[in-house]
Amino acid sequence: MSRHIAELVNAIPGVEEMSLLELGTREGLNFERFACKRKDSVDIRYDPTFRMTTDAFFEQNDGRLTYDIVFIDADHHAAQVMKDFNNAITIAKRAVFIHDLFPNRAGYATENGSQAGDGYRLMPEFFLQPMFPFVLNTDHGLTMILPPFFPLLGYHKDLTYVEMVEWWGTRKRYSVEEMKEVIKRRKW
Repeated sequence: MSRHIAELVNAIPGVEEMSLLELGTREGLNFERFACKRKDSVDIRYDPTFRMTTDAFFEQNDGRLTYDIVFIDADHHAAQVMKDFNNAITIAKRAVFIHDLFPNRAGYATENGSQAGDGYRLMPEFFLQPMFPFVLNTDHGLTMILPPFFPLLGYHKDLTYVEMVEWWGTRKRYSVEEMKEVIKRRKW
């Protein structure tokens, strides 16, 4: 569960008239706090709008439903996060948020998909495309990607968490307040 996703989404000017899809709702704690006019959720447990896997949702939806915002916090394996992102950008109009892309510590980054999984292995891919991820310096690297969107073509299977942190180096990670400023200044 993200501590700051609802706070950031709700900072978007006009969010009350927007739509949101949450992939991986868990107990719905974030979902209930989103101020969007239309909200849908996908999960294999709990009480989502669509009780199914994210793969099944995108196959069934086939682009019919579109959303202003998509929040990805489902299966945390890098391959599945990449698939969810590539599917999400076909239906997202304004933003895609992904949780757990920059875990706060190595012990939280696991290959078995529990906790933050190995989604951090996607980070370098965002910089190979003409996209710019805005990454929080807290909340396990909650990341915001804004259009134009481009599909991710792969991920670094052998990249360790320590190597990813070294690779990141001096690239900017944003505070919650800085991210809100980015959101406030953007034309939505």
